[in-house]
Amino acid sequence: MTEAESPAGRKTSLSRWRQTACDFADQVKAQRRQRPMTAWALAEQCQLSLRIVEDLDEGYPVEQRAIEVVCRNLDLPVPQLAGNPVHTLALVVRQRREQARLKQYQLATLSGIAAKTIKEIERGYHWPTPETCAALLSVTALQLQPQDIAEFVSDPAAAAVDPLVALLGGA
Repeated sequence: MTEAESPAGRKTSLSRWRQTACDFADQVKAQRRQRPMTAWALAEQCQLSLRIVEDLDEGYPVEQRAIEVVCRNLDLPVPQLAGNPVHTLALVVRQRREQARLKQYQLATLSGIAAKTIKEIERGYHWPTPETCAALLSVTALQLQPQDIAEFVSDPAAAAVDPLVALLGGA
């Protein structure tokens, strides 16, 4: 088990990403206060939805392209928030859930995961357990693929066939 695969490595990776996202959110808010500019005005100027700007303000995961547009408009350096497995999974789960026209509580019911856990995953607050990943993978409406959860389970291909096998590490 590498350092990144250990629980401590996961927590460090997650906390590093969260800290970078929160620092960036603070920079965006500071630049908006300095100008003065509302979230709505920034969204309009960047041609983004208000929700994306509000998500940035909270330090939630957003597409790297949106970060780049905001940075260009506010003259900020572009942080590299994409690439972290928690960030990537958060975006994929939220996008797929919205494409399937499911509310968080509906996804929670379908997957057998607490609605709070779904919310935390989508906000990038939670390093999901293999059980959580297997449960998400079992929801066909999400159209998740084994590679979407590969960072979080020992055998993602087995999770697609039998979530219990993935949880037991291919045993």
